[in-house]
Amino acid sequence: MEGVVDLVGGTAKGTFTLDKSSLSYSQRSGEFLNQTIQINVTGSDVTYVVAGFDEGQSEVPWLSVSLSGSGSQYTLDISASSWGMAAGNYSANFTIATGDKNEKPLQKRVVNVTLSVTENFAFSQATITRYAVAGKPVGDQVADIWFAGKSTAAWTATSSAPWLVISNPTGTGGGQLMLGVDTRDLTPGNYTGTVQLAENGNATNSASLQYNLTVVAPLVFSAAPDELIFVAGLSGSDYRAELPFSGDAQTNWMASTDIPGVSIYNAEGSGSGNIEYRLNPLWLSEGTYTGRVTLVDKNDFSNIDHHTMKIIVEAPIQFSELAMTRAQELQANPIVYGSDNLQRSLELPFTAGDHAQWTSISNAHWLTTSNVVGTGSGSLQLQINASGLPVGTYPAELRLEDYLNPQNQVTLNLTLVVAAPT
Repeated sequence: MEGVVDLVGGTAKGTFTLDKSSLSYSQRSGEFLNQTIQINVTGSDVTYVVAGFDEGQSEVPWLSVSLSGSGSQYTLDISASSWGMAAGNYSANFTIATGDKNEKPLQKRVVNVTLSVTENFAFSQATITRYAVAGKPVGDQVADIWFAGKSTAAWTATSSAPWLVISNPTGTGGGQLMLGVDTRDLTPGNYTGTVQLAENGNATNSASLQYNLTVVAPLVFSAAPDELIFVAGLSGSDYRAELPFSGDAQTNWMASTDIPGVSIYNAEGSGSGNIEYRLNPLWLSEGTYTGRVTLVDKNDFSNIDHHTMKIIVEAPIQFSELAMTRAQELQANPIVYGSDNLQRSLELPFTAGDHAQWTSISNAHWLTTSNVVGTGSGSLQLQINASGLPVGTYPAELRLEDYLNPQNQVTLNLTLVVAAPT
């Protein structure tokens, strides 16, 4: 039998048959084709079947074999890949063999394979998938063009979509296509375009590439406070707030900050939402701190937005040493009952942060202030009226309070003495 080698001296112990003893492939460069051979084992001593390149047979990179099956029935898959091969005719052969339980070869058959390759354009990948932000440019994506044969063949590349731009639509021989995306007129969504490459004057030598594009809305912070004001040294829990922002549902983002004393609670997420941040003013001394919260798309670092913030830590409201001295002098210098001098004016200086909006509160009817509200440092103008007061001692509390931050307050104790005439 042609192509059969009995290894056990003319016996039928290793006999097997094939439904075909040779294979022929005809394909364009860059293609991958597969054929099968059915193997029927009839030999009585056969316990295994193998297939591959035997001694004296040259292993070729374009041909691969894979065997499956058991018992008396086997299938051999033979694949021919012409990727990277020039146009021309190629040949190879491989061997199928049987053996017994002692791993002794019984019979061999040689299968001849021929391959005819014609030139063809082929992209190195069938699809390109990109992610872009609406209104922002996307850089060129290189698409390798490969073809064998006539290296001088001129070609033209065309795009099926106006947003899919080919920077170099014509050329000669193998090379690269530079593909870019123009998202200026695209709304968020999914888009598909096709690039067609064909040899000039020979449309049968062509290749196509699918370009899948996902466009998302940009990340944008919504309106939020740009300035936070705290008072140094005041007790209390952490300050917590949120920065709202909008983003596409498909956007996976991460948030960070370089603002001293500020930490981000939810540093990762997707879609629209709020960035929650925390601040402990006790960590900060008096001064002004400027920084920003940054929100960036994990899939596209060009999809980024910043929110700049200023944190101001001011000194608490305090009465000056002069104010305390004048309060002591008020008590040390009584008003004489029945005299003509029953009224006094008193000026009490104090310090406060530039943003403190204060109000003055007195618990005594004989004590009034002419400037009840104000902003920042200054002096309280007090009016003291002892008319109608009998001889005695009259204590009072004068409180200065930031009505935007009631914790920021200070109290000065005053004592008015009405003395009997001598």
